[in-house]
Amino acid sequence: MTTDNPNQLTLFAPIEAHNCKSSVDLFTSDSVISSVSTPISDTIPSELVTFLEAYQNRIWPNEKTRQNSATRIRNFDAHANHSQLGIADITALNIYEWLDAEKARGLSDASINRYASAMSAILTFAVELKLRPDSPKLRYTKEFSRDRYMTDQEISALISHFLERGDRWMADLVYVGVNTGMRLSEILSLGFISCGKNSHCGEAQVQEDCVYLPAPITKTKEGRYVSVNEDVRDACLRLTKSLGQHFTHRKFYDRWDDARAKIAPQDKDFVFHCLRHTCASRMANDLSINTIIIAEQLGHKSTDTTKKYVHSKPEHRAKFAVAMNMGGGLLATA
Repeated sequence: MTTDNPNQLTLFAPIEAHNCKSSVDLFTSDSVISSVSTPISDTIPSELVTFLEAYQNRIWPNEKTRQNSATRIRNFDAHANHSQLGIADITALNIYEWLDAEKARGLSDASINRYASAMSAILTFAVELKLRPDSPKLRYTKEFSRDRYMTDQEISALISHFLERGDRWMADLVYVGVNTGMRLSEILSLGFISCGKNSHCGEAQVQEDCVYLPAPITKTKEGRYVSVNEDVRDACLRLTKSLGQHFTHRKFYDRWDDARAKIAPQDKDFVFHCLRHTCASRMANDLSINTIIIAEQLGHKSTDTTKKYVHSKPEHRAKFAVAMNMGGGLLATA
């Protein structure tokens, strides 16, 4: 496919008479320089897959996120006739039809949300390179966003459950998670963990009144300071030693599944990430913390993201209703 538009992605050079096709090498956002020939029997990659292979490291710097997102993009490309679509041809309808098919196949709402996010990320980057005019505004992110937070009783039950089992490290993970809002991966960086691509070497630094998370281990790739009190700090220090001794992904999820079966059976949204929502909601509802400070604590670039983590509690709505009686005295005496 070739074009006279200097900003349009050019994928394939003309096929020569000797029955070879040119391989693809994306160097810039403007064009492709191709000089290596391969047998015509090889499958020519789609424009989307070619773009993915060229820029996935730049779009998703985190290795785990990059691998998962690349798999989702290839899944989209393999659906229906999507491999025939150019970067500029992909529409919201194409994406929705694919997501609907995945949901019918049994994919959870949370997974659907991640699939949609992967497509949004790669198309947004294509917009930056002027390969398409805009990126579809997908509704799946809001529709399938998790709105679960944990009650004080659930937090107490979780910590008690792990302590009774002798899993102090799991209790500390919960305690630190709900009182700092750190992601699980960020908390794990407190320890020295040999766990394949998810290994950590104690990157997080426990200081006097905070934990410093260096840029490479945060989702936004920006370092941040997470405020902690003395008790939370002590739990963090314990984790710097206990994580290396006890943590594996299998152990963590087996123990979490046991706790969920006991505390919130059949509740698929009862996951560790809810602790992050719970922390944000407590900061907003119980402590009346400014949204900007909550965003800084959680590591959000935008307060719009933070608002999705703050959930109103029934008791606070009831308290508000009782307090809203302006002018009521006059009516009572009328």
